[in-house]
Amino acid sequence: SHDSKAEYLQLYLDNQKIPLEISKDHMVFSKTHGPVPAFGISIGDYLVTMSGEGKTTTGKVKAIKKVNRIGAFAPFTETGTIVVSGVLASNYVSLQYQDKSGSFVVAGGTEVVSMQWLAHAFQIPHRLFCRGKGINSSYCSKEKYTKEGISYWVYAPFIIFRWSLQQHVTILTILSFPILLSATALQMAGFFFLELDAAWNNMWLILTILTMIS
Repeated sequence: SHDSKAEYLQLYLDNQKIPLEISKDHMVFSKTHGPVPAFGISIGDYLVTMSGEGKTTTGKVKAIKKVNRIGAFAPFTETGTIVVSGVLASNYVSLQYQDKSGSFVVAGGTEVVSMQWLAHAFQIPHRLFCRGKGINSSYCSKEKYTKEGISYWVYAPFIIFRWSLQQHVTILTILSFPILLSATALQMAGFFFLELDAAWNNMWLILTILTMIS
């Protein structure tokens, strides 16, 4: 929100003029480990960056500082990623606050799937809703946020999932089955309704152009 005070990490990269400011739990993309929470980044790590021409590059972290800021928001994009200060960052946070891997970890320290994949799966209903027109697009363009800067659309699932992660490892492992099944079903629905729909629209456009030419 506009008046929420939060601590951010400043990540200075050798190929960027200004640092990336990001909350410690938000994820960035490590060259070697994929999406990981910002607090798991160390000096010398390489992060995925974007050049001015839109090409993917990597930058070496040369310094890390802490800073307090007023105002916090968690924006959502169609891809689940966003480029800030030239650095590719995630829309999502890692909810297992003591784990630096950025993975959903269950019994025995088993890393099941990335938090990025899991969070993006549970964002599919939101993405589908905002793909609509009329009242849908109007609502999505004026989304409201909690004082922590979290969209009300995802606040309830966020609280439920965070509660699940705080349970005993045995209970968490049991809960992981319905969580993963639900995420897989949502990913399949997302592929069918979002990816195939986009591919069909592109194909229809090409066929229309070919028909006009002929």
